[in-house]
This record gives sequence, structure tokens and C-alpha cells, in this order.
Amino acid sequence: MSVEDGIRNLPLILSGSTPANDKSSLGSKNYSAPPKAVILGGGYDDEAVTQLREAVTSSPGTVKIPWLKADPEKTKAGPTPGSEEYCRAAASRMKYTLGSILARGDLESEDDETFYW
Repeated sequence: MSVEDGIRNLPLILSGSTPANDKSSLGSKNYSAPPKAVILGGGYDDEAVTQLREAVTSSPGTVKIPWLKADPEKTKAGPTPGSEEYCRAAASRMKYTLGSILARGDLESEDDETFYW
């Protein structure tokens, strides 16, 4: 997802609407239930994340949910981004982070904290 696509569509999805572009690559495409988290890969720098979060918080009716962002230090220390090994490691880190958030009950809170995977 480009930052522009996210700015346009994340507020819609997080307010219970369908994205403006039905060809968007966002999420599971199941819009019958609100998402539990926003998960961003390592291609989003802090400025991009700020722009996405501002688009969401400035839009009425959006739900507050956790945001997960790639930890640049873990990415640097791990396998080469784009490799199969990197994809497995990233998926494992995301699952671990989501599991930790779930265990603490933070997926059900109305907090929009950023967690690093």
C-alpha cells in the first residue's frame, strides 16, 4: 500500500466503510468486522506512519486500535529483506507481537499505541 492509498483508505476501513478503491491491497477484504490492528512493514518510515496516523485520527468515527510497525534494528540484524528467510522471520515477529498484545488484552482496548515487531 502506498502512503497515499493508506491516507485515503485506512480512515474508511477504520470507520466501518469499504475502501474507496476496491482494488486496494489493504487487509483481508472482510469488511463485516472492524480490524483489530494496523500492521505496517519496514517500508514505512516514521514520517509515513505519522501521515497515516494523522489521516486516521483526523477522520470522524474511526476506531482506535494498535498499530504494529517493523523494528528497524531487528530488521537490520536479521535476514536480507525480501528473502524467503526474511519473510518467515518477519511473520514470526509479527505473530509474536500480536500474541503479546492479545495476552495483555490490548487488542480489545481503545488505545492506538504503536508496537514494534
